[in-house]
Amino acid sequence: MTKECWFLLLVFLLFLSVTAVYSDEIPTDDIYSAFSAYREAFSSLFPREEGSGEEKTLRELIKEELYELGIPYADMPIDNIEGFHTFSRDILATVDTRSPVTVCLVVPVNTYNGMKTVEYHYASIAFALILLDRISRNPPMSYNLEVLFSGAEYSSHAFAGTFSYIKSLRDRQKRVVLYLSIENIRQKPRIYHTGGIRKSPAWLVMSVLRSAEARNIDMGFSSSSIYQMLSMIYKDATPFSSLLSNLYTQGIPAIAIANDKSSPIIKDERQAVTDIMAMLEDSIKRIPTDYSTTWENHYLVVKLPYMQYLVIREYYYTLFIFLSIVLISAIAFTRYRSIKRYFKALTSSYGTPLVFVILTIFLMLATLLDRSILEFKGYDRLIELRLIDFVFLKLSVSIFLFSLFIWIIHIIPIRLAKNTHFYTANALLFLAIDMAIFGSILLPLALFFLWAIVCTLLFSSSRNIFLRVLFSLLAPLWFIRAFAIMLTEARQLARLIVIPTLSGDLFLAFLLLPFFLLLMRLDIYIHNKRRRKGRLLVVVISISLVAIVAFSTRLLLTPIFANNIKQPVDVYTISSDNTNTASLNIESPAYLPDMTIKYANIYRGLSSARIKKLSFLIPPPREEVISYDYSIKTFLGRKIIRLYINSKRPIKKIKIEVTGSGDIPILDCNFPYISTDKNTAIINIGKNPPLPLEIILGIKESDRARMVIHTTTDETAIPVEIDAENIEINRYGKYIKTLDL
Repeated sequence: MTKECWFLLLVFLLFLSVTAVYSDEIPTDDIYSAFSAYREAFSSLFPREEGSGEEKTLRELIKEELYELGIPYADMPIDNIEGFHTFSRDILATVDTRSPVTVCLVVPVNTYNGMKTVEYHYASIAFALILLDRISRNPPMSYNLEVLFSGAEYSSHAFAGTFSYIKSLRDRQKRVVLYLSIENIRQKPRIYHTGGIRKSPAWLVMSVLRSAEARNIDMGFSSSSIYQMLSMIYKDATPFSSLLSNLYTQGIPAIAIANDKSSPIIKDERQAVTDIMAMLEDSIKRIPTDYSTTWENHYLVVKLPYMQYLVIREYYYTLFIFLSIVLISAIAFTRYRSIKRYFKALTSSYGTPLVFVILTIFLMLATLLDRSILEFKGYDRLIELRLIDFVFLKLSVSIFLFSLFIWIIHIIPIRLAKNTHFYTANALLFLAIDMAIFGSILLPLALFFLWAIVCTLLFSSSRNIFLRVLFSLLAPLWFIRAFAIMLTEARQLARLIVIPTLSGDLFLAFLLLPFFLLLMRLDIYIHNKRRRKGRLLVVVISISLVAIVAFSTRLLLTPIFANNIKQPVDVYTISSDNTNTASLNIESPAYLPDMTIKYANIYRGLSSARIKKLSFLIPPPREEVISYDYSIKTFLGRKIIRLYINSKRPIKKIKIEVTGSGDIPILDCNFPYISTDKNTAIINIGKNPPLPLEIILGIKESDRARMVIHTTTDETAIPVEIDAENIEINRYGKYIKTLDL
């Protein structure tokens, strides 16, 4: 073989090796083996509370891995949030290609209290490290990649690490944020892209959806208009809405990817790992480099069969709404006599205000029943555990009372209107008003009311009883769907609907009035056809009454804490160094169950007591658990106080309250503080502080101040044993120290 042949063969082999290293497709075994390696390293570090030792250990492991991969990183404090302090930190890893566009992947480092799925708590971090390894070996030329391992995401200030990072940026232009929070890889992923009245740009949503489509991943995706409506009413109604809303306000395109907790479990773990990883990498590659920093917020994404997605721009469905209104108006004017009857019905009846007032009263009575049951059970969160029961109870009471009202009208009889067109005309009028009001707030909502208007017109023009029933049921279809989403995914907001204030019931009555008017018109039509007054109403009244009894009995007699739902019970001691007193406290948000309490060789029993808190005086701790040492020096008209706190037990949190005689109790401090009034300030130390802890603050030299230190440890001051069924105990000790400065 000639030298030229050997040379060509060598070049060919080198080419194969290079393409193998820089191939766009990661071998499945490489992905899964890397994921398994990270599982072995990270799985034992759970739970990871803000500032905890497990979080610190994981942060060090991440930095070691980044160092081995040769990826530059920065260890940054979370200190850009006013009045908030944490000992958690952010780690920012960067693959810099000098591109004007930066894609930032954010993954939370700590976990939240009550996290149910613990098997894959490390998944997001593992995916981020695999992505960094992959992209660092084959850097893209179209964008820079940043991965933010964010701390203190689940703290008193939600998403603190991400907000601190965003505030530290000098240039926020041409930056895209992907938030990855995968708790269970065996459930299908889902995207969240709405926050308040704004949403992620369509090109970013489609980048993720097209990537999922290419891997045959059935991506969870909900109606963006419904989610936008929910997060607009209540900012924390849907996951990530408060974070996304803040980013959108600053002009940063963002989207969150999490797992769909309601989806079935996927058996093939290996396939799930490779699919999520491939989708994540492909989503980033699809992000355009020439995107606009402004985008529309009222587009619609429609899911078609076979996992296909269609984006409907705001312009097109606005045109559709306009043309629909023109078409309806044109058809209406061709039926001049019907329109004339409708207008005459609107101006010749007092029935609408009466029906509105009666419907409001019925909703208030249903709310009163729900509140009474909630107060009797004594657990405020029962409505979240039994939300469906409360909803159907309120619905049953409203239907029962309204049907009874219509039945009484037939018996007396009372005429609310001079002709039967009154009901349909008023339903159309109120739907048109609703469409104008809600459509001006959030344009896609106009489609909901347009659907209801079309169904009402078809209801009016139909002469077949079955068609009328069908169209009366189809009219509120989209509102029922929105409420169903609220029940399953926005339970805190659903609470405001089930047990609202007076204004909430007035709003519900205004929203439901057109549909109840349709039911009244349907009832009249049925009676005129069959000549059997009250027969159908008696059936409806009977069924609704049975439902009221059934749901009320279920809510009153079913135990709150059953079926693996344990009652939270706080067992804590309060010790005061200044008064040399201590107390044992047992507290729960629900009524305390029957229990036996043992402490300091003393036995106490609790049986059938409708109380939520018990307190006993106990001997103060014999040994000092928390030690305090402080010094005061005067300098330039200021008192400089140095306080040192140490403990024999881990400290969970410290709160310091400073009260002074002047207007400004604190002049300076090495920790953030907030003023509650002109004489009082609270110093925020943060959770799980390192020990010993030094606190330095300055006050006016002439000021007579008092410092009250509240320290919380992870154990009670004395051993306490509680014997009770189906409870989950949270133990801690509070120590109070007062210093006169």
